[in-house]
Amino acid sequence: MKKKLQFFFRKRSVANNEDTKNNDDLKRNVQVTAHKETLEELTSSLRLNVNPHTGLDSEDAKQRLETHGMNMLTPPKQTPAWIKFLKELSGFFSLLLWGGALLCFIGYSIDGSEDHLFLGIVLVVVVVVTG
Repeated sequence: MKKKLQFFFRKRSVANNEDTKNNDDLKRNVQVTAHKETLEELTSSLRLNVNPHTGLDSEDAKQRLETHGMNMLTPPKQTPAWIKFLKELSGFFSLLLWGGALLCFIGYSIDGSEDHLFLGIVLVVVVVVTG
């Protein structure tokens, strides 16, 4: 069955147990040509071996399901929420606010004025809440 479907790809895919970096490199090099062929060419006995009007019979569908698995896309890798939060805390405007808060805390340590402390705390709260 795999040999029948190899016409879609110019390079063979690698086995599941190889590292994902190698898989990603091969995925970039795969060239799909099935969209350029006519319906008759795709459904002929040399290609997919399927009737375009009635589809697959249940036995062939079960066999293809066991061979190739479910017909679904793999979800993309997602960045964890805490990393997204840290990226928001280190944006350009956030870094300016962090710098202002740091200067306020330095001013509080030198001057002892509670206004500097209050402003520094407010700046830190604003950066964290907007992150």
